[in-house]
Amino acid sequence: MTVQGPMAPQAGGASVNIPKNNNAMARGPFSRLKDWANDWIIQQLSKRHVQRFLTHNFFTRSTARRDARDLYDICVGFSYSQTLRCCVELNLFQLLHDTPMGLADLAAHLDVPKQNLQVLLESATALKLLRQRTDQTYAVGRLGTAVLADPGIAVIVRHHDLLYRDLAQPVDVLTTPLKSDMAAFWAYTQDDKVGDIDPSLANNYSEVMAATQSTVADLVLGAYDFSKHTDLLDAGCGTGTFAMAVAAQHANLNLTLYDLPPVIELAGPKVEASVIDATRMTLVPGNFADGSLPTGQDIVCLIRVLHDQSDESASALLAKARAALKPGGTILIAETLAGSDAAERIGRVYFGWFLLAMGRGRARSPGQVSQLLRESGFKDVREHSTSLPMIVRVITAQR
Repeated sequence: MTVQGPMAPQAGGASVNIPKNNNAMARGPFSRLKDWANDWIIQQLSKRHVQRFLTHNFFTRSTARRDARDLYDICVGFSYSQTLRCCVELNLFQLLHDTPMGLADLAAHLDVPKQNLQVLLESATALKLLRQRTDQTYAVGRLGTAVLADPGIAVIVRHHDLLYRDLAQPVDVLTTPLKSDMAAFWAYTQDDKVGDIDPSLANNYSEVMAATQSTVADLVLGAYDFSKHTDLLDAGCGTGTFAMAVAAQHANLNLTLYDLPPVIELAGPKVEASVIDATRMTLVPGNFADGSLPTGQDIVCLIRVLHDQSDESASALLAKARAALKPGGTILIAETLAGSDAAERIGRVYFGWFLLAMGRGRARSPGQVSQLLRESGFKDVREHSTSLPMIVRVITAQR
């Protein structure tokens, strides 16, 4: 492993082409008719007597009930997330995975009043976090097993304390200058403080990122084949979780890890302690906001980095990534993208508010990322399928 000094500013899976989004389709008569029809339907649906009719009508009641259930879930969703938080704080998943227990034994073990604990157990069972066995003891449920398998979930659940405090008055987040707990925690988002981030702050947010990065690394490695590359730059590498995962599977790769100086200081001991040949790893401290990236790469990876950036700073970063690549080199972007269904909710809703509270960045669709890449001079933009697109999606492009 080598560590370089700060950089000074200088002048796997199936893939599909992402089409250009040039908004060429004019809003013709059909589009206007479609909008008028949808507007009329929505106006009718807002009437109480129409809602009653749809709920009772044989042909429409299933849809009406599904919509009612979806709206109810939105209304009470905080209680769902707090049920999960309580299970995490009480370590219920690990406790019940080892030994299923009944209500009385659990209450005594946790020192929680039995009638109160029963509310939690029944809530968690309804959410499939826990399950009640035929002998009336409780054990881990299907969704609870995911928390056991991925420790990063529990880290994010605890981190939501900051997010929920900032969103306690959501209109204030929209209308007033933000001085949030999230912004203070994610210190690198404050551009005026990047040069002198306290190492303890860097350690706090780096630990959260590292805890959630292993799953992301697995998904990226399953979606893209790195074997054709020899020199990889992990820009915004954190403590090196992704880079070390790639290095473990591809012995031909030399890797450069680039992040802010206090973060690179944290990455060094982790790289040294890993089973990876440290001579393949070069650690470079720097700040891509005001400096260039290490050059001579045939692939540059931005793993959960681009969504932290405004469009202007994202374009500047992509230009620097392109300059760091050899001719014909590849850029790989991996993060949660706004899309359809669950991806739309996570990308637009969750990450939209998360980034707003954090004070910087925006959630983007694949088409918006594609447009940024093309505007930065990249070509052959492709999306590579991952096994959990709601968690991370992978886009590559060529220099």
